[in-house]
Amino acid sequence: MSEFGGEAFDHTEMFHTFKAYRERLGRYRLLGSKCRNCGQIWFPRRHGVCGKCNSNNLEDYQCAQEGTVTEFTIKDNPYTDLTGTHLYGSGKRVIAIVRLNDGPYVFSQVEDCPPDKIRVGMKVRMVLRKWLRESNSNWQYGFRFVPT
Repeated sequence: MSEFGGEAFDHTEMFHTFKAYRERLGRYRLLGSKCRNCGQIWFPRRHGVCGKCNSNNLEDYQCAQEGTVTEFTIKDNPYTDLTGTHLYGSGKRVIAIVRLNDGPYVFSQVEDCPPDKIRVGMKVRMVLRKWLRESNSNWQYGFRFVPT
């Protein structure tokens, strides 16, 4: 029982949604941090100190939304209908490390590309797609990358 009413209060679902809401700017817009002293760019956003010069003089920074694939792997995907990977005749998904045009590295999925066409050095751009469905039926959206 809960002090807020006669029903049980499940904290894990509620706080998961709240955390996702607080981190939405990074997931929707690739909002990171930039150090005003040394110019180092960080993604995701930092709220403490710069890891390069130990300054606490950080500001929000809109990261570039285009980049280059530096590494990738192809994984089996059991959720083909939800993610659209069945469109290419296989249950595979491409997971890549993308170096953005302004420097930071981002770990993300590459979509709208057959797994046999992915290569190191491929130019990609950010798009907004569904990430996952929470246990309370809310959809979480976030960035993915597609070939340019």
